[in-house]
Amino acid sequence: MGNHEKEIIKLECKDILAIMIAQFEILMPLVLLFCVLFWGSFKILAYFLLR
Repeated sequence: MGNHEKEIIKLECKDILAIMIAQFEILMPLVLLFCVLFWGSFKILAYFLLR
């Protein structure tokens, strides 16, 4: 395995990590929004059921 091949593999790992981080940044607000909506609807349901 040459030095050049190692560099390519290292670059690919970095690219995969960068893509994962980018995906995470896109998905994180959606996940948070979903959690907030779920929590809000749960609270409203609980309020109507338990009053």
